Amino acid sequence: MSFRFVLVSSFSFLYLSAAAFGIATGYAQELENEIEATADNLEYFKAEQKLIGTGNVVIVSGDIELTADQAEFKVDAKEVHAKGHVVVRQRDGGVLAGDEVFFDFKNNSGTFPDGRFAQFPWYGYGKHLEQINKKKIKAKSVYITSCDLPHPHYDVKAQEALFYPGDKIVAKNVTFRILEVPVFWWPYLIIPLNEPPIDITPGYSDEYGGFVLLAKGFSLNRNVHGRFHLD
Repeated sequence: MSFRFVLVSSFSFLYLSAAAFGIATGYAQELENEIEATADNLEYFKAEQKLIGTGNVVIVSGDIELTADQAEFKVDAKEVHAKGHVVVRQRDGGVLAGDEVFFDFKNNSGTFPDGRFAQFPWYGYGKHLEQINKKKIKAKSVYITSCDLPHPHYDVKAQEALFYPGDKIVAKNVTFRILEVPVFWWPYLIIPLNEPPIDITPGYSDEYGGFVLLAKGFSLNRNVHGRFHLD
């Protein structure tokens, strides 16, 4: 059985419905600033203005969707503490994930201990991710790569990075690594999110035999940019 909860802030009106049986206990003619929650098991504690969901939890507010194994949602504050396979998706804004997430739907902000970030083709892993707002994510002790293997062939390790979904990643104190071996260091790096990550050119010649040429565009600041080659 799947249950559904809807919060309509313009009416301060709450209702629960059993979606499996199509039974609704309340109705609102206008849905403004709506937050919906569904789960296998859903409990609403009126005195505490708290909602607890377990099993296939889905919370949706505008263009943001949060899924988790379990979640505790404070209705008045619009804050959620979610655990277990937590994923936050934002339309045209990439994906944030972690085993535990604290998220504020009112301000579109949240924290992700040991969190992950993805906006194809880039992926990021950090000890601490913080979504400042829809357009800005801050990460510390972060690894960034376009290789989606469990053990990436290469990555960029940064002390700190700012993700601007749909635009760019700005990283500081950066080390480029191949198979976790440091090979190059930059003080500052900009990675565009709307350009191909790496050019790979395999081939064979009489002089070199089999070869693979790698090239990556980079920007150290607005005036200094170029391409990094590894053959």
